[in-house]
Amino acid sequence: MIQSMESTFRYSPRGELKRGDLFRVSGGPIYRDKRRLGHRGTFEFLYAFQIGKRVYIEAREVDPNYGYGRSATLFVRGRSYRRPATPGVMVKTYKVRKLRNQQTV
Repeated sequence: MIQSMESTFRYSPRGELKRGDLFRVSGGPIYRDKRRLGHRGTFEFLYAFQIGKRVYIEAREVDPNYGYGRSATLFVRGRSYRRPATPGVMVKTYKVRKLRNQQTV
């Protein structure tokens, strides 16, 4: 159950994402043999929401060749965990980096 939804997300003491801001992510889920399973590329921030102690970002992928693409839910704050349905996958937090050049495609 979603406990709160926010139109901004503070990813560091000085950095904040607002609706429409472009950002990149690193990290994310890994498989037991250390293969990365996370999203890559540039995203547009839509909103952040909290479920329990975990915070997620809902974002839309931005492709420079095709415009806007699929949406993604990114785990950005909380303890890493394993899903019961996929025990080999360790869900880790994404690290967020806001892009300096905020031009849309």
